[in-house]
Amino acid sequence: MIRGVVVIRAGMSKNRRYYSDEVLSAAVPHFEGVQAFLNHDPGDSKKRRERGLQALTGWYSNVRFENSAIRADRYFTRNAAGNDSLAIAADIISGRAPSTLAGLSINAAGTGRVDDFKDGEALRVESITGAESVDDVT
Repeated sequence: MIRGVVVIRAGMSKNRRYYSDEVLSAAVPHFEGVQAFLNHDPGDSKKRRERGLQALTGWYSNVRFENSAIRADRYFTRNAAGNDSLAIAADIISGRAPSTLAGLSINAAGTGRVDDFKDGEALRVESITGAESVDDVT
């Protein structure tokens, strides 16, 4: 288990979604107990799909909002996927690997609208209404 991982931080994400402190603070309950998988489901994200146990890497608990981020304790499964994810996370934490090697990406539903920002248009997330998973990605 790794304590206090950043699930998502307020501000502009790499995929041009803007999250405010207020939106993330209100979303905390949706992330409690959520699962983690290797990569996002390659299927249609609009249809709920079952994910295989071989891709399950863990889950999140003790979710909270701190310092403009949703943080949680990350638990790893004891299967091959969980062991692989833990090894990569440990390499990043220890400095053996760069922090850009891998990260987390939320798979969540919510509401938002396109808005203008200084660096162009982006989706301003107005609410997160549910979280499917927080996946390990490159």
